[in-house]
Amino acid sequence: MTTKPMADQYRDIETRRDVDRQADFTVGNCARCGDDHEGLSVVTFFRPIEDHEDGFEWIWWAECPTTGDPILICEKPKEAD
Repeated sequence: MTTKPMADQYRDIETRRDVDRQADFTVGNCARCGDDHEGLSVVTFFRPIEDHEDGFEWIWWAECPTTGDPILICEKPKEAD
């Protein structure tokens, strides 16, 4: 088994985050500060967080511009037909 030096692993992660970074997301009623934020740059999780009870999948995160804390962003669950 071949492993990369730790520095190379982090470099790959940062490269992927730069590629996955998306701008212009709007978050209303931020969970960290309560304000609305426009034009946020979000990052895609490598392993999304699933909430099996409510059906949410937390796919992205962004930094709250007010507090610097992470904001989790999800897609709304699909409604049952």
